[in-house]
This record gives sequence, structure tokens and C-alpha cells, in this order.
Amino acid sequence: MQEIDQNNNCDLIEVISVFHKTIKKHGIKRVIQSLVKIQHTTELHLEDTEQQVLDFICFKVFSAYQTSLQEMRETTKRGRFTNAKKMAFVLFNQHLKITQREIATFWRINSSKVNIAIKEFHKLNSNIRSDKDFKESFDIINIEVNKYKEALIIKYSNNNN
Repeated sequence: MQEIDQNNNCDLIEVISVFHKTIKKHGIKRVIQSLVKIQHTTELHLEDTEQQVLDFICFKVFSAYQTSLQEMRETTKRGRFTNAKKMAFVLFNQHLKITQREIATFWRINSSKVNIAIKEFHKLNSNIRSDKDFKESFDIINIEVNKYKEALIIKYSNNNN
């Protein structure tokens, strides 16, 4: 137990040291602004139905690619994670009323990656096997998302009557 406390103390000292250097270099006001920005950038402010659609898209993509949000946000992952992210980018872009920058904020990446993925999706070649497989997976998930959105519309229209 004492080893864990010792490791935590070392980590804490290292964090404080890095903060001290950063504050000396950039100033306390700028550091605080950046910390506040980090806190708010991971949150998307969506309507209830939009949030449900986002959650459904994530669930379907994570299921299809056998991954999780935490794994997807790790930038060091490649392979199926890259395809899963691209799939989510395109589905978010088509089904949610959010910008590419907001999609990038959700995934904690640069918005240019979202833009590139969406452009690449529109240029997929069905004669290339990997492109064809991606497109087929997209079509399956897209149909499920459309059905889910229709069910939400029916549910909320019945609740309002």
C-alpha cells in the first residue's frame, strides 16, 4: 500500500512540476483558459433525441468493430480502430446536426481528420475489397440508424399527443 502512495506522490510531483513550467512559460491566465476549454470540449450539447442517436451510432460502430469509446480515443491504435472512427465520423455527419469541428471535439482529434475521412468515404471504390467491405458495413449500420431514428420520431410524436 505504501508503494502505491509513493508512486502517486511521484506522479503528483511530476504533474505539479509540469504545471509550474507551463505557467512560467505561458502565464496562469492562459493555463486556466486552456483547462476550462479542455473541460468543455469533451461535452457536446445535444437535444435528447440527438444524444440518443449519437449513443446508438456509437453502440453500433463499437459492436461492429469490437471496440469501445476509450479505445477509439487512443490515438496510438490502428487497423480496425481507424475504420471504426471513420465509420463513426461519416454516420455522425449524416445523422446528427453537428459540425465537423464538433465531431472532432467529441473524438478529441483535429477537425481535418474528420474532413478527410468524410471526403475519402465519398471516393470509395467498390472494386477495391476493403472499400467494398467498409461500404457494406456502413450500409448495414446506416439502415439500423435510420430505423432507430424513425422509432424515436414515432415515440416522441406519440408522447406529445
